[in-house]
Amino acid sequence: MNHASKLRLSLRKLFVVTLAAGPLAVLPSPVWAVLPTNSSFSVTSGTASAATGVSGNVVTITASDRAVLVWGNSTLQSAVGGVPTAATDTVTNFFIGAGETYNFALPPSGSVLNRVKAGNATAALQPGTNMGAVINGSLLSDGKVFVLADTGNISVGTGAVINTSGGLVLSTLVEPNDSVYAASGSLLFNDETTTRTISLGAATVSGPLSAYSATTPSPASAPPATFFSRAFRLPRLCPWAQ
Repeated sequence: MNHASKLRLSLRKLFVVTLAAGPLAVLPSPVWAVLPTNSSFSVTSGTASAATGVSGNVVTITASDRAVLVWGNSTLQSAVGGVPTAATDTVTNFFIGAGETYNFALPPSGSVLNRVKAGNATAALQPGTNMGAVINGSLLSDGKVFVLADTGNISVGTGAVINTSGGLVLSTLVEPNDSVYAASGSLLFNDETTTRTISLGAATVSGPLSAYSATTPSPASAPPATFFSRAFRLPRLCPWAQ
């Protein structure tokens, strides 16, 4: 690995959220991975590009209104924290490590849809299995950000910072296509079959936060949020936000 590549690596501090009101546990094995580049996602609608700041831990993703970004995953190349990795071990590219920042720069009142693909690495290498999106660092935006993981789970770790003027929408519900989003700037949220979950740690949140998933999580502490469970059909304010 050359020197330039090493400079792009960042230590990802992982957290696992227990869904039974238990404490948050720090995983013993961190993941090493690079910040996203233009090759980390494909743009299926609108325009978008990624640029890393001089500090090396901030990436700005500039997107047009209602752009759709489809995030892939990456193969882990070597042993991680003493845990051997196989050639088939992958983690999602939408992985904001502790100390890292994803800044979505959008037009006024604009939004962006991030479709994310789950990795298959074990829980020793990421906060849980089938992770479609991991937010342990900072997610910022001057608009509204959708993160749709309809093939995996979503984790917001303790210490994460979310600051959006238009809000952050997390969903693990299946959306058949992007036509509704293209027309309205929103999603259907009517899937009643998903078993995918969203775990919320004690993050710092500025701006609306809503989450659509199979079940309502109940960690020891979490940010105020409106949680929409497919089991209830109607929005419920998370008990720990009341």
